[in-house]
Amino acid sequence: MLVGTDKFRVVIEAMSRIGGLPGVRWATVAHPLGSATPEVLAERADEALAQFVEIVVTDPES
Repeated sequence: MLVGTDKFRVVIEAMSRIGGLPGVRWATVAHPLGSATPEVLAERADEALAQFVEIVVTDPES
């Protein structure tokens, strides 16, 4: 499961193209993570989990 922050979205997109995976999907959470409190990190983890479920249960072609 790939998780990235919104600040680095462009970087993640570029790296996925360079790596040959232009259609890769990942969860995006708010930046920053390093200085976030445990409570904020838990909220962002919940957000990432919800996105992960969406990624694995939906067809990217639809």
